[in-house]
Amino acid sequence: MPFAAMRLKNERPKARIAERQKKFLHPYSATIPQSLFEETACCVLLRKAALTVLRQIGNTIQMRITKLLSLDSTPAQAIVNRAKAISLTMAQRVEPPETFCVGTETVENALGQVRPLEVGDILVDEKGGFYKIEAAAEGIYKVTGDIPLMQEAVYAFTARGLRVAQTDDGFAVVAIPQFKQLLESVGLVVTESTEPFTPVPLPRHAGGCCCGGHGHHHHEGGCGCGGHGHHHHHDEGEGCCCGHHHEEEGCGC
Repeated sequence: MPFAAMRLKNERPKARIAERQKKFLHPYSATIPQSLFEETACCVLLRKAALTVLRQIGNTIQMRITKLLSLDSTPAQAIVNRAKAISLTMAQRVEPPETFCVGTETVENALGQVRPLEVGDILVDEKGGFYKIEAAAEGIYKVTGDIPLMQEAVYAFTARGLRVAQTDDGFAVVAIPQFKQLLESVGLVVTESTEPFTPVPLPRHAGGCCCGGHGHHHHEGGCGCGGHGHHHHHDEGEGCCCGHHHEEEGCGC
């Protein structure tokens, strides 16, 4: 076969390959140098470039979280186990950010106006995917000392809507310098730490006691002050929502 005929025969497959690459990459081919289409040896580079462009386009499409399950809902444990973790500080749970970081991905917050998020809350995206709120590590103050003093401190915090977390030998609050000064001024020991802050859960019903200074007292359990085997006494007439003592059966508050 003449040399010219052999060369023409070899050129035709190259032209067809280049044409297919152009067709595959349209409309993104304008961003890739034209010279790459003319060399068969560059097909691999073309494919990689095309995949990169398509991947970048795909990354710009964010998933949207649209639903917050109520505190009374009980999703199956299998769903909870598969839920992706969203770690938030206390401040971020009170005022959720516009986007959530889920591993290396970014998910849009499309919840709208919702209550502050709690550790363990389940969120749902527009495709039915589940996410679980976890506590991110942040600066906290661990408080120890005299039990009656800690009780009074817990009353002061909760009466003002400030959350506390129970620890083995006391309680913890978010690390705000003014809190440390106040607590130390009454004789309590304050130790700064960086770890997840998981406050005592709020009541799951309207009108429940938040221990913010009421005309009643609590038996041991769930108070958040770290003292055990004691009662929480409050003065009468300070906004009590139940009107009785908590040792009465069937209180529910």
